[in-house]
Amino acid sequence: HSYSRDNRWVVTQPAQGGPLSLVPTGAGEARQLTHDRIAYTDAHFLPDGTHLLVDGIEPGHGARAFMIDLESGDSKAITPEGTTGTLVSPDGTKVIMRGPDGRLGVWPLGGNALIPIPGIDSRYRVTGWLPDNTTVYATLSHAGQKTSRIDKVNTTTGKAEFWKEFGTGLSGGVSLVVAPVFSLDGSAYAYIYVRLTSQAYVARGLK
Repeated sequence: HSYSRDNRWVVTQPAQGGPLSLVPTGAGEARQLTHDRIAYTDAHFLPDGTHLLVDGIEPGHGARAFMIDLESGDSKAITPEGTTGTLVSPDGTKVIMRGPDGRLGVWPLGGNALIPIPGIDSRYRVTGWLPDNTTVYATLSHAGQKTSRIDKVNTTTGKAEFWKEFGTGLSGGVSLVVAPVFSLDGSAYAYIYVRLTSQAYVARGLK
C-alpha cells in the first residue's frame, strides 16, 4: 500500500483482504498491525512516523477515513461516513478527500469538516501536492480520454494554472492515458498509457 517516509517500512495486505501488516524493506521481521474487522483499502504514512491514515469500511458503517497508531495498531475514525481520502500534504497537516457528494476538498487533520476546493467538482481527480502545501495537481477525467491534462490548482482560491498534458506526443493506437502519480517530495512522477496494436488483413476467395 504505502512506504514510510524513511523507506524503512511498507504496509501490506493479503490479496483477498485481511489485516494490515508492517514489513521492513531491509532486515527484520514483518509485524501484523491491525486486529479488527475493518476492511481497509488505501493507506498513507503520516510524516510523524507514528500514524497511518487509511480508508476503510467497518461492519455496519459506510466508508470513512481512519487513523491507525503504528505502535498499538488501534484505529480511530476521523471523518463521517462517506468522506474518504489519504493524499496527505507534505507537511502532514491536511488531506485531499472526497465527500459523500463526490466533490473534492481539504480535510485539516485535527479538524471536523471538509473544505471544498472552489471550481473542482466530482469529475476531477487530484494526484499530488506541491511542496507549498497549498497547491495540488488536478486532472479532469472523462470517458475515452486519450490524453491527460494536468493543472496546478490552489486549494484555497481554486485558481488553476495549466502545467502539462500527457499523451500528446504518442503515436497511434493509444486508447488511454492515466494521470501521473507523484513522489512524496514532488520531484518525480510516473504515468501509464495503454496502446492497442493491430494489423489489417485482406482475405480473398471466402465462401
